[in-house]
Amino acid sequence: MIAELGHYLLILAFGLALIQAFFPMVGAARGDGRMMMLGQPAAFGQFLFALLAFLALTYSYLVSDFSVRVVASNSHSLKPMLYKISGVWGNHEGSLLLWVMFLALFGAMVAYFGHHDALNEAGVFIASRVLAKHDENYMPKEVIDSLKKRGQWQQDATEINNLGQQDATEINNLGKDGDPS
Repeated sequence: MIAELGHYLLILAFGLALIQAFFPMVGAARGDGRMMMLGQPAAFGQFLFALLAFLALTYSYLVSDFSVRVVASNSHSLKPMLYKISGVWGNHEGSLLLWVMFLALFGAMVAYFGHHDALNEAGVFIASRVLAKHDENYMPKEVIDSLKKRGQWQQDATEINNLGQQDATEINNLGKDGDPS
């Protein structure tokens, strides 16, 4: 029964994903704010249903519900609890469901943190917060210390990187106006 509920929840998540993809886009094209506002609750619902579907699969593994083919193929009743839990995403089906859940989580995070004032005049979302930061000049202190300890640290590594970026910028500018300056 729980496995069937998980299937149903996953179908509902898919339906909300279609709503989230279609209605806000059409609303932005037509300038209809009500259609655009459907994206936020659809993102929250999609994450909720994907999470519940993943938990239903996890429950099937925990109770060794061998009526579910993926559980029967990848688990057995004497398996330790930790291995049953990790076995949920240790196969194609569970791994794919985990990725769907994480993608829905990030969609819900954008819907939550993206305020209504983040839309420009055309109704396009403008990202004003960074949820995760990475750039080409970032290096954790632990890595720098390890490189210095091994004698492999180069003080001018960022200068080399900046020169490479400068060359690429000049090439891009050449294509635009023919003058690298």
